[in-house]
Amino acid sequence: MPFTGKVLVCEEKVHLRRLLSLIVKSLGQHVLFEAADGEETLLLYQSVKPDLVLLDVNMRQRDGIQTIQALKQIDPDCLVVILTSLVNHLTAEECLRLGAADCLRKDLPREEIAVQLARIIDACFGDIPA
Repeated sequence: MPFTGKVLVCEEKVHLRRLLSLIVKSLGQHVLFEAADGEETLLLYQSVKPDLVLLDVNMRQRDGIQTIQALKQIDPDCLVVILTSLVNHLTAEECLRLGAADCLRKDLPREEIAVQLARIIDACFGDIPA
């Protein structure tokens, strides 16, 4: 059965947030929420209880690492995928240590982001439409 849960996309840059939202929608997901920073993510998480959070690492107001820590205090079982354009193994390792399910490079071509996101969703929730 395809994944039909709620997705929250947190990305500081509007154009990247919209691109990621379009990619999520292209995978068949229509229940989608957007946040511009960590504070907004925390508020939305508590009100809509998304099944998956796509979370930018580098944000001016409450970065991704601080936001993961706060999300895990709210809900230790929350599913977070870190979005990064950095090829920084230490940042990725820290996010995974804090409980992120995976890291997704947002500087990949759109098609590759879609393939990687589909792989992550499939690993976490089961089959999604191709």
